[in-house]
Amino acid sequence: MAIAKYSDFARTTTDFFTKDFPSGVVKVEARTQSRSLLASRSSGKWETFSDEFKVTASRDLATGAIAADSITTLTSSNLLTQQFIVTNAVLDGLKLDVTGTLQPNGTNSTKANVELNQGCFLTSTSIDVFRGPVLTTDLATRFRFLQLGGEVGYDVSKGTLDRYSVSLSIDRPREKMVLQALTGFKTFTASYFQKFNDQLEVAYRSSWNAKVPSLTMEVGAKWNLIGGGFIKAKLDNVGRLGLALASDLRPGVQMTLGATVDTQKLNDNAHKLGLELVYSA
Repeated sequence: MAIAKYSDFARTTTDFFTKDFPSGVVKVEARTQSRSLLASRSSGKWETFSDEFKVTASRDLATGAIAADSITTLTSSNLLTQQFIVTNAVLDGLKLDVTGTLQPNGTNSTKANVELNQGCFLTSTSIDVFRGPVLTTDLATRFRFLQLGGEVGYDVSKGTLDRYSVSLSIDRPREKMVLQALTGFKTFTASYFQKFNDQLEVAYRSSWNAKVPSLTMEVGAKWNLIGGGFIKAKLDNVGRLGLALASDLRPGVQMTLGATVDTQKLNDNAHKLGLELVYSA
C-alpha cells in the first residue's frame, strides 16, 4: 500500500465523523465535469447556515508525465482563493503547491508547499508567508501495514518552534488505527476505523487535552444501502446523537437528511435538522 501523507493519517476516521451529517443547515451542491483537450470541473454550494454561496472551478493542465491543476474558489463574501498544483515537473514524485487567498478585510495569505514521495518515505515542507512566516516540515514512512510520522513547525521571525507532533498508524485495507501526540505533546488522540464488509463500517475516536484535562469520545456506524445511499449514526460522551439518511433519488442526484439530538436535553430546543442535496453530472 502507498504511504499516506502525515496530515492524512487519521483522514478516514475524521471524514467518517465530520462528513454526511447536515445539521442546522440546508446545502445544495451541483458538480459538473467535462472532458475535452483540457479536463475541467466546477461546483457550486449554497449553505443556509452562513447564507454563503461558493463556486469552485478547476482545470487539469496535464502534458505527458507532468500533471498540473488550477483551482479557483470564490464565495459570496468575496473571499477569493487560487491554487496551482504541479506534479512530476522536476522529478518523479515531486509536487509543488502554491495557494493564495484574498479577503476584503485585507488579511491575505500565501502558502507554498513542496511534497516528495519516493516510495519508502513521503515528506513535505510548507511555508506560510504572511504568518510568521512559519515553516512546517513533516515526514512519513511505512513498513508493511505500519506507518510512522512526525511534524515540526518553526516560526522564522521569533526563532521558536511553532508546534511539533508524532503519529503512529496501523493501516490495513479494511482497518485503520491511529495514535497521535499533537500540539507539543499536549493533546493526545486515538482513532479506529473498520470496514467489515461492503455494507457495515464502524469508527471510534477519542481526544485528551493536558492543558484542560478533559476526555472526549465518539463512536459511529454506517450501513450502506443496496442500490445506493446509506444510514449513519454517531454518539459522543456528552450525549450528542447524530443521525443521517442518504438516498439516491436518481443517477447523479443524492439527498441526505440529518439530525443532531442532545439526549441530555430532550425537552429543550437543543436539536437540529438539516438537508443536503448533491447533483453530479
